[in-house]
Amino acid sequence: MNILIYKKEYEFHTTPMENIVLNPYSIEIDIDNIEEERYRILIKPYIAFKVVTIDCVSSRDYFHEYCYRDGRFHRHILEIENSPWIEQLGKNIAYHNSHILRDVKHFVLPLQDIVIEVIAKELVITKL
Repeated sequence: MNILIYKKEYEFHTTPMENIVLNPYSIEIDIDNIEEERYRILIKPYIAFKVVTIDCVSSRDYFHEYCYRDGRFHRHILEIENSPWIEQLGKNIAYHNSHILRDVKHFVLPLQDIVIEVIAKELVITKL
């Protein structure tokens, strides 16, 4: 497992005021960046999605040295290469549907109170 910063130029606010809309084929997350500007993260198509309270996640689970600078924690979208979650999903998939995991990525959004994880093909960030 290798952890990357998905887009270094985009940093979440410490209180991101997230709003999550889960649709059958897409997820929309409206969130504030570090300058308190509102953005929408559109994730589609997605394969798997989970939300975990921050209390149940260790910072070591998704550690990237770039997130720890200036004496504080900075929140960025992370991408997990060689994801154990994608590997697990691949073991459970039927042979005739094996194409569904082609070109998917494992994204992690460590927010203030929750951590969002998603397996998806695409993640698009737009300013609202």
